[in-house]
Amino acid sequence: MVDLTTASAKWYLNEPLRFTVTRDGADRPVDWGGAKTVQLYPEVGVHDFSFINFFINISSTLGNNTFTYTDGLVTYTCTFPDGNWDIASYNAYLKQHQIDNTGGFVRFQILPNYVLSKAYLQFEAAPHGVGYQAVFAVNSTLTGFTAGSYPAALSLGSETIVATNTARFNLIESVNVTTNLSNNCIASFGGLGQQSNILLSVIPTAGIGYSQYVEPSNIIYVPSEVLTGSVSEIQVQLKDQLGRSINMTENFHVTLSIRY
Repeated sequence: MVDLTTASAKWYLNEPLRFTVTRDGADRPVDWGGAKTVQLYPEVGVHDFSFINFFINISSTLGNNTFTYTDGLVTYTCTFPDGNWDIASYNAYLKQHQIDNTGGFVRFQILPNYVLSKAYLQFEAAPHGVGYQAVFAVNSTLTGFTAGSYPAALSLGSETIVATNTARFNLIESVNVTTNLSNNCIASFGGLGQQSNILLSVIPTAGIGYSQYVEPSNIIYVPSEVLTGSVSEIQVQLKDQLGRSINMTENFHVTLSIRY
């Protein structure tokens, strides 16, 4: 949650008020000079939005940063650093862990099928008669595998196991800009009215670690729930496609526009 200030902003007759918020790595309150009077059914929209495509989807906090596999005698635990992981980098890290800890062998991989949006475990023929088994301690949203052991018994030969659930190879499929000014408002999406506080929805297209800038050609203004009275704080929050708060690690910048 980020607070923002209009200390330097000015109201112009018949023109929208625009002000910006920048997250610089820590949420902190900003005094915007006391309560501001809002009148005549204000509407709020996003003038522009920029962010760096780096979101935490694997971490100790989320409880999904370890992967366990066993040969029946020794259990190996691969611990992933907190970060933004896609299926390719996840699999590469897991392969290297096997090479470093099991005598140079890669017994299995987790590979994507982008057409079916499914991941699958691919086991190779067991060297020297040693079988392996992969263990998911929790449901894996990234791969689509549910908690459990795969296969049910040690795999000695070549074997492919397809995940039960659809994989989310990119966990953040959309970045939605929301604000408390538009909570529970009726917005029009595809001609249908529904409650939403989403001002702008963006699909991340920049590479991981790169910046992305969006400036809508036509600002979509959403009616505010604050019809009259005073507003002492405006809050902006980024959420994913499921309405979950996005764990941002880098700066973002939003310019809001308010008209009435």
